[in-house]
Amino acid sequence: GAAGNLKDGLLGKLNEQQQKVVEMLSANCVRLGRLINDLLDLSRLESGKAKVHKGQLDVPKLINETLATFQAQAQEKLITVSPQEKLPPVYADSDMIIQVLMNLINNSRRFAKSKVVVSSALCVMDNKAQSVSLSSKYDAVLVTVEDDGEGITLEDQAKLFNKFEQVNRPHGGAGYKGTGLGLSICREIIHLHGGSISVDSKLGNGTRFCFALPLYDETIFFHDSLRKSYAEAQKAEEPLSLVYCAIQNGAELKTKMGSNLKAILNTWAETLRKETLRKNDSLFVLEDGMSIVIVAPTAKTVAAVISERVLEKTRAWDFVMHAATASYPEDATNVQELLSHLGIGRNK
Repeated sequence: GAAGNLKDGLLGKLNEQQQKVVEMLSANCVRLGRLINDLLDLSRLESGKAKVHKGQLDVPKLINETLATFQAQAQEKLITVSPQEKLPPVYADSDMIIQVLMNLINNSRRFAKSKVVVSSALCVMDNKAQSVSLSSKYDAVLVTVEDDGEGITLEDQAKLFNKFEQVNRPHGGAGYKGTGLGLSICREIIHLHGGSISVDSKLGNGTRFCFALPLYDETIFFHDSLRKSYAEAQKAEEPLSLVYCAIQNGAELKTKMGSNLKAILNTWAETLRKETLRKNDSLFVLEDGMSIVIVAPTAKTVAAVISERVLEKTRAWDFVMHAATASYPEDATNVQELLSHLGIGRNK
């Protein structure tokens, strides 16, 4: 802050030599601040203490919003987005994925000759091999950041995601003093999301960074949310209840109605969110497409009232739903006992 005040002339006019020294001082302060922040980010990620706020994320929309940050720089080196179709949401922390995008785009900008192209598409991900490929059975979204620079040698590609590694690509990035941590942070963030990240490059043919994120799965989101809600309830010594509603003879109805059954349940769930649930209640449609579960920070007596209100919304249907409740600490002392009390599948 003091260096910035001097540079901006808030403490008096500087002569030319003083101005140069103060600008150098200010630039180094910024660089050291960036280094400290990178070290802190990487430390939190590696220790498992980074706070992750996952939810449904529209990747093409996030890419467009991130690229808006580069509008001024785009005049120097064109940053474009390949035509993108509407993609299913992924399950991710938007701030963290923006950080990855910013890192990769900035990195590509420094070494591009004239352009950087960002694209997204559906893909299938092999978590064991940490690789991605296009397939007819999609389970992830692939994001690609590609430049038309001189590329990276195979030897350098092998160490690119290591800490404190800085690869001097040919004909680019001159004078840049980075921390050597940016790509390591990207790798940790993507792996924290159960995704994969890779680089593909040939000398003279540019470089392409790719990362893949798993598609949104509401059942996984439910289990994550339940764990957080339980931890908060336990810390505050307050009750937590689950309201579980399932269609009776669901398997037979599913055979008869097909995807229409899940569509009806989704419509019903959205109506409940708008008209029945309280502000702090959360509702999830489970993967079987025939049941929902509500997480409510309340006692079992109130959960029973919520259950009755939920069932009231199904009275006019041709099929019947049954409901059950379970509460902490009355019925269970941990998350698994809550789920088992309701007969919900194993914790993912």
